[in-house]
Amino acid sequence: MTQGQVIRFRATDEEAAALVAKAKKEALSLSAYVRARVIDKPQGKATPPRQRKPAADVEALARLMGQLGKVGGNLNQIAHNLNLVAGSVTAEEIRAALADLRQLRAATLAAIQGGTRAGSD
Repeated sequence: MTQGQVIRFRATDEEAAALVAKAKKEALSLSAYVRARVIDKPQGKATPPRQRKPAADVEALARLMGQLGKVGGNLNQIAHNLNLVAGSVTAEEIRAALADLRQLRAATLAAIQGGTRAGSD
């Protein structure tokens, strides 16, 4: 079954904000929330549809992506220096880069799983 029909209706700013807030509270898209409330179960709590929006902390994941980019750049510089001159990169620099990666991996997993907020050291 494909959902190809688009149905539009008018709402005040306040009504639209209330609908969006209620859909978000139930972790549903606006379309799924309206379908659930109007068609599936108009009284009481909306029944979750087949599709659910993932609850991701977008800001935290964006910060992590930026940090991963920095660490990736550092690792690229280390690899470049290793290729140019043997011994130009210390073992401590490599350990520090690996520790950064481990920390970012843990923070990413926590953000994805809804645990602690990323970047809150």
